[in-house]
Amino acid sequence: MKTFTLATLLTFVSAFALANPAILTELDSNNDGKLSKEEAAHDATLAADFAKLDVNGDGFLTKDELAG
Repeated sequence: MKTFTLATLLTFVSAFALANPAILTELDSNNDGKLSKEEAAHDATLAADFAKLDVNGDGFLTKDELAG
């Protein structure tokens, strides 16, 4: 039961992080309004899902892409 609860919690937290455009503000080190792969690498979940989230394939994540 503990494993299921922990897995559920981690999934929820990861989904929240990806669906939360506020992460853009936290990780956008050059303040250009988008995240590069290098900036996204500071968040393991975001880095792992970068290609899937980068809907237009430009190599950056925007507020709209992060909002889903």
